[in-house]
Amino acid sequence: MKLALSYTDVINGKFTLGSINLMMVFQVNCPGCFIHGFPLLKELQAHYNNKLSCFALATVFEDFHLNTEEHVRLLVNTGGLIGETLRSQEAGHLNWDSSTLSVPVLIDEFVNQSELNQSEFVNRIIQNMVDPNITTALEQENMRATLKNYFSQLPKCGKTFAENLMRGTPSFFLFTDSMDILVQWFGHADSSAIKNNLDIFINKKMGKSPFDLKHQNENIDSRIIAAMERISQAFRVLLWNESKELSLSPIQIQILIFLMFHSEAKRKVSYLAEEFNMTKATISDSIKVLEQKKFIRKEYEPHDTRSYIIYLTTKGLEIAKRTASFTNQIQEPIARLLAEDKENLLISLMSIIQHLNKTGVITIQRMCKTCVHFSPGSGKTQHFCNLLNQKLLDRDLRIDCPEHAFIVK
Repeated sequence: MKLALSYTDVINGKFTLGSINLMMVFQVNCPGCFIHGFPLLKELQAHYNNKLSCFALATVFEDFHLNTEEHVRLLVNTGGLIGETLRSQEAGHLNWDSSTLSVPVLIDEFVNQSELNQSEFVNRIIQNMVDPNITTALEQENMRATLKNYFSQLPKCGKTFAENLMRGTPSFFLFTDSMDILVQWFGHADSSAIKNNLDIFINKKMGKSPFDLKHQNENIDSRIIAAMERISQAFRVLLWNESKELSLSPIQIQILIFLMFHSEAKRKVSYLAEEFNMTKATISDSIKVLEQKKFIRKEYEPHDTRSYIIYLTTKGLEIAKRTASFTNQIQEPIARLLAEDKENLLISLMSIIQHLNKTGVITIQRMCKTCVHFSPGSGKTQHFCNLLNQKLLDRDLRIDCPEHAFIVK
């Protein structure tokens, strides 16, 4: 997948693409961009030095009166903060050091609603994001309608933000000088885990990328990674299709589904932020939208009026039930696998998830293998759940267990 990059000006330093580049997309009225985004960008720039070309792109998709080019120039020229970012600093949540702004800053090209809804603009996104070999014409048409519906809600938007279907800010993209996206992530992330991820591409200087077709066709590991990327693409397409008539973002749909199936203890902003690897501010924004649409309600806890549990309303429950089966088309071929193949696939995927969890790429995992009650089997000895007091076969192992208790290290 290619990065679509459009900008109108460079207002801090000189900008040239290197062989490998890291772009952070931010808004000036985004506290998380300054609390987490810029410090991480500075840390990665210092760690990799000339191995990595770093820059920041100022965009806008909300709060249009605050996220302006004028305020970006204020930030660059004087270090001045505005809006919620300034209030975060005044409240002591942010200690902004203008020296952190040590990279070129680009201004995202802004496009208005009429251009966002042009067929040519939408088709260009679909051609870049969707593999026609695994996506039917009907699915592409549904995605096209979903995008037009989503863009119709925006009076204007940063072109780079829109063309890459970003979920919010801060968003990071590692890409090559030919604009091939290698890694991307959204929100707060652990720096050590990110470095582990970037090292794969930077230290090997792209010589063994799983997306290098010559290497891929000679290496089964790379073909597995490429196949998993295709499946993740299918998840994105199916989730986008669900938002066609609801005017909700993908993460808002995911939150509704999560609320329907998980206990009260997990239905809090702090837990949701960890669950989806996002900042509390980003989750709070989504909760605010869902509350305005009367899909959820809040019930404040008597011992702490700042904390609340989130409940689905009747209307929200209907939407959650309607969207919860968005993966049916992926489930169909899995259902046709032999039982032994299903077990092997499950164990392999759980091992990958456990590794990603240990390295910090993904956070909360409620699997048997990360549970204090779980005793793994070996040889002829079966797995055992000490909570349920029963033996477990491989096919019994859970990905998301309601009785899960994390191992304390």
